Amino acid sequence: MYRRFLALSGWVGIPAGVLILATLACDERPAPPKSDPVDSKASFRIISLSPELSRLIVEFGLAPQIVGADSASHSLPELTSTLDLGEFEALDDSVIATLKPNFVFALGEESRIPFAAALRERGIPLHAFNPTSANEVIQSIQDLGIILDREDRARSAIRRLTWETSKIATERDGEKRLSVAWVLQRDPLIVVGNRGLLHQVLELAGGEIAIHRFEGERIEVSFEVLADSNPDLVLDSTPNSRHEPILLGVRTEIPPTSASELPTLDLLGRIQTIHEILYPPQ
Repeated sequence: MYRRFLALSGWVGIPAGVLILATLACDERPAPPKSDPVDSKASFRIISLSPELSRLIVEFGLAPQIVGADSASHSLPELTSTLDLGEFEALDDSVIATLKPNFVFALGEESRIPFAAALRERGIPLHAFNPTSANEVIQSIQDLGIILDREDRARSAIRRLTWETSKIATERDGEKRLSVAWVLQRDPLIVVGNRGLLHQVLELAGGEIAIHRFEGERIEVSFEVLADSNPDLVLDSTPNSRHEPILLGVRTEIPPTSASELPTLDLLGRIQTIHEILYPPQ
C-alpha cells in the first residue's frame, strides 16, 4: 500500500512489526537541502492560495517569487509583505490577472474552486492539489517540486516528512494502541472509517480505528454500534462537540477543527496533533 510513499521518499529501512505507513524508518537523518544553483526561472511570478502550499514554496526557496497570496498565508513571516488577495472563498480572478502570474496554486478539487473556470478563460494556469491519502500528499509535494524546478528541495521535504512521521508512529511499537472512534458528525452519526487520509493520520499517530467492519472513508453508524465497538477514546470533531458527550463514561477529546479538514498537505502537523491528544506528555 505504501510502496509509492517509500519510493518517492527514498526511505529504505522498515522496522519489524510495524504495519502501517509509519513504518517508514530511515537509515539516516535527511540531509539539509543543498543551496540551489543560479536559477534561470528566477522571474517566476507565483500566486499561492493555501498556507500549506505557501509553506512548501517558501521551503523550496521561492518566497521572493510569490507575488500574491490568500489572507491565511500572511501568517507566514516570509509573506507579510506579499499582496494580500483576501479570503479564499472571496478571491477575485480579475485581481489575480493583474499580477500576471506564471502559476496559481490552490488546495482542493478544481471543480469545486469557484474561480477556477474564470482563470482558465483568462489563460492563467491553475494547479489544484487534492490529496486524499498519505501517498497522494507525497505525490503532490513531488509534483510541486517538478512544476517549480525544485525537485531536490521537494525530495528533502519528503524525507523530512517521512523521518518525523516514522518517529511518531514507531513510538508505540510493542505497546498497546488506543482504540479510537473519530466522530465527524452527529446526525446522522458519521465516523472515520478504515480508509482514507484521516484513517491514516489516526494510525500514524498511534491509534486504531474502533469500528472495522464497515468499509469506507466516512461511515454512518448507529449509536448502538458505536457503543458496542467499546472505544478507549472518542475524538469529537462534530460542530456541536462542546455540548454533551457522545458516549458517557468514555474519554472524549476535542481536536482542533483543522485536524479533520480535508484536503491537506500538512500530514505531519495532523499526525503530531492527534498523537499529542491520544498520548499527552506525562
